[in-house]
Amino acid sequence: MKIASLIFIVLSLFFFGFLTILSNPQSRSNRWLGTMALAPGLGVFGVILNYLSATYLPKESLLNFSFLATNCLYLLALYITPYATLLFGINYSGLAPKNSFRYKLMIGLLLIPILIMIMLYPFYGVSKTLLIILSVWAIPYILAANCLVIYAYYKEKDRRLKQQKLLTCILFLPATLLIEAVNIVILPNHDIWKFNAFSVVSTFLLSLFLSIRYGILGAKIKLERDQLAGTIHSITSGTLILNHTIKNEINKISVCMENIKNAAQLSSVNRDGINKNIQFAQNSLNYLSQMVKRIQNQMKEIIIIKEPTNLGMLATKTLQLLAALIQEKNIQVENTIDPLIQIPADSFHLQEVFNNIIRNAIEAMSQNGILYLGVIKKKRTVTILIRDNGAGIAKENRPQVMEPFFTTKSRQKNFGLGLAYCDTVIQKHGGNLEIESVEKIGTTVLLTFPIPRYKKLSSKRHNLYSEACS
Repeated sequence: MKIASLIFIVLSLFFFGFLTILSNPQSRSNRWLGTMALAPGLGVFGVILNYLSATYLPKESLLNFSFLATNCLYLLALYITPYATLLFGINYSGLAPKNSFRYKLMIGLLLIPILIMIMLYPFYGVSKTLLIILSVWAIPYILAANCLVIYAYYKEKDRRLKQQKLLTCILFLPATLLIEAVNIVILPNHDIWKFNAFSVVSTFLLSLFLSIRYGILGAKIKLERDQLAGTIHSITSGTLILNHTIKNEINKISVCMENIKNAAQLSSVNRDGINKNIQFAQNSLNYLSQMVKRIQNQMKEIIIIKEPTNLGMLATKTLQLLAALIQEKNIQVENTIDPLIQIPADSFHLQEVFNNIIRNAIEAMSQNGILYLGVIKKKRTVTILIRDNGAGIAKENRPQVMEPFFTTKSRQKNFGLGLAYCDTVIQKHGGNLEIESVEKIGTTVLLTFPIPRYKKLSSKRHNLYSEACS
């Protein structure tokens, strides 16, 4: 019964480890999570090997070889498990270096305690002294990994992903402690194998269920129906985004035409005002034509083409496109975005993001509202603030505002796709979209973009953000 339980533990750990890696081989977090499961599996396999050798290998030479192999497997499990656990936490939290050299350097530095352990205690046996020294670095590694997984949950803004990461937190902490218990306890104390078997099997089944149901631990299992649903969703989203944009531009053109009609009925015709409204309408038509062509080529996915993009000019251009709506409500605009700030971005999609968010702000305000556009500069990020003093968002609606098809406006004229589209575009840029809102006070939208490392230019006319685009 004992050996059968140990075999089941090994099969469970190996199955989960390989399944995690193969579900998304390109994901670093998946690879390290899989390694985290495979390593203790090797340790338990060593226990099985030792048991079988003692029972079925009478020759002393074979027993010595088996003993050495058992110790090698078990010590590898002891060393690799906390190492893989920490690297999973680093990658899962998004704090892993993007640069390939720095990432490899980090892996090498974290490997140093293992190399020292191998030099001090070659593979000839497990002692209490070894386990004490092991705990000096292994426990901090595991605790750090748990802190990083918790950090990944707290920093996540997407409601669906946040739910997944909460489940990851709930499962990850006891699972990591359990894996270490299997490694450290199951060999020295064979009397508790029943508890370990029950714990490992329970954790394995729970992990498998949650991976299929919710996609936790970065190991969402891709079923064919999920892939088909994803393709249909992508095509549908592309079509609906086009419809959403057409609706916005038609509304702008309608306002311009109404202004022209009213101006034409006056005794003294204001030709400048009429010409401005005609130009606004023409800008919307040109913009709509460009959007149609772009989406026709990108129905499956939003493709970001980065180029040096001036955020100040982009904001000013958006305000000009929405000037008719601003004038209609007599909105006071305060634009403090530095006109020299540049970042690597897709100006076309970013223009649509600005258009959606500023338009939402205008619609949320009554007559004589105040619209503020500002910027927060940091060493590695730049954040655009768009603030209004409108009605704000009800507390119960805040978690849903960025979900596709969710809207508090009339369904006849609104599809609830604007913020979902904006969130996708910002994420494609490696950034983050946050919304802060208080009912009856107003709403602030924060668009945060990463600034890549840059090379210093000789010309003093280029600031930090224009250098980042070089």
